[in-house]
Amino acid sequence: NYSGTITGSIEIQENANVTGNIRLGRIGQRVNGKVEGDIIVKGTLNGNIDSSGTIGGKIQNEAKNAIT
Repeated sequence: NYSGTITGSIEIQENANVTGNIRLGRIGQRVNGKVEGDIIVKGTLNGNIDSSGTIGGKIQNEAKNAIT
């Protein structure tokens, strides 16, 4: 959960396993988060990318699982 600004990118490395969501902001509180770069998934993301935040770059999925 993040409701500030990340000036770079979020990268989930090849052998990493994220068991929760990447949430950009706080649901119900209208506090937005922002990632100015990309979200790159090389490992496993067992959650969603959600909420009311913004991504300045792209979502790049190189993993073998789907991202919701």
